Parts: sequence; C-alpha cells; structure tokens
Amino acid sequence: MVKRSKELLAEITTGMLSKEEMRKAPPGAVDNHIAWERRNKTRIAEWKHIMLRLTAGSGDRDAANLERHRPTASTMNMDGALIPGKTILLPETTTGLGVTFTDAQIAVLRQLSPEIADRIGSLDNATRATVKEAVEGIGLTVDPIASALGKLGVEKKLAGKKGRKPMTPEAKQALLDRLAKGRAAKAAKQAA
Repeated sequence: MVKRSKELLAEITTGMLSKEEMRKAPPGAVDNHIAWERRNKTRIAEWKHIMLRLTAGSGDRDAANLERHRPTASTMNMDGALIPGKTILLPETTTGLGVTFTDAQIAVLRQLSPEIADRIGSLDNATRATVKEAVEGIGLTVDPIASALGKLGVEKKLAGKKGRKPMTPEAKQALLDRLAKGRAAKAAKQAA
C-alpha cells in the first residue's frame, strides 16, 4: 500500500497546477485544472482511500489531503491573472538580519530624540544597531499605562538594573554626536 501510494502520488502531481496558479487563476488555469482533475479522478480516489487506510487511528486528519503535495513552482504566465500578485524585490543585505525596535524602545527614542525616531526607518542597519544599543543602554522604559493614554514622558528605571539613571541632556547630545559621526563616516565612504 505504501509503494502504491507513492506511485499514485507521483502520477497525480504530474501536471498539477501550483499553489500560485490556483490562487491567481491566470488565463488557461481553470481549463488546465479541470483537464488534470478528469485525467486523475480515479487515481486521486484510490490514493485518498489508501492514505486513510494507512493512517487509520493515527489522528492525522490531513493524511488524505492532496493540497499538502501541491507544487509551489509556477509554470504559467501570470500576466492577466484574475488576482494579480505583487512582487517585492528587496536589496541584498550583507549585514545580516535587520535591526528592529520594540514599541517601547521607539517610545523611549521618541522621548529622547524625535528627529531620530522619525528617521529610524531610513537609517542603514549599522546605524540602527548603534541607536538600538544606545537606547537599551539608557535603562529607561515607558510606563505602559501612560503610553496607552498617549502620555509619553513618564519614565521608570528598568527593574533589576541598578545604577542606571535617566538620560541627561549631555548624554543625549553625545548620542546625537555619535550618530552624526557615523553618518559623516558613511558619507565619506560612499564618496570615496
């Protein structure tokens, strides 16, 4: 039965439309699917019967679900599809995963420097890492109740972090200077 189920699955998946083709329905996809289904109707029924017998009592509710084996690679032209898709091309990154900020970190950053908080999305990954490191090093967090009410500016020391104080204007200026220095170095590197 196992051998037969593998043979049937190989025959069934030959000519099967991909997930993208089924979802977007480009011209000709519906006719191709109907023709494929007619060719494989008895094979599909036999495969489902075998899979239900093989997995009886195992609790695998999707054992006979053919959609799990639907190919992902599309072979049809998607121009003129009923449901157009979007292709998003992102630039290659050599610096690893992107640096992200939590809502609390953004709130603290907005408190310290609204200019940097507004531009955080346009900074390069290395600069974002520097900003995140500086924000984490401050030891401040925003009161969630005050934040929910829109009253940013209520500061608390992080629990368990002894010796950390709210950021002084001098420390804030030092952070801004480091960021400006980093931007200047980047601009010089790009100019060279």
